Amino acid sequence: MAVLPHQDKINRDSYTETPPNRVLRTEMEAGIDKTRRRTTNAPRPVSFKIYPLSDSEVTTFDDFYLANDAIRIDFTNPRTDAQVKARFISPPKYTAIETDWSVDVELEIIP
Repeated sequence: MAVLPHQDKINRDSYTETPPNRVLRTEMEAGIDKTRRRTTNAPRPVSFKIYPLSDSEVTTFDDFYLANDAIRIDFTNPRTDAQVKARFISPPKYTAIETDWSVDVELEIIP
């Protein structure tokens, strides 16, 4: 399986992870809403920046994305250091910062 490149350059200050929303809420005409668990397994969204990257490293990352945009990839979760399966939520965003590049990445960890 493909491994996300340049994980050693993940900016930990930019890393966010959201627990999955597994609750289905039904609004009642009177009283409090009813809730129930929709599922026991749901994807966990994460986002982060990879910085700094050179021109060639951004090209490598872009080639990786174009080859793996719709499939599961291997990713080391920076919070837990566990090797997990993930997939892209949206295309990465490339930002020029002086002579380097920053890449904004959004993945969802697959249970």
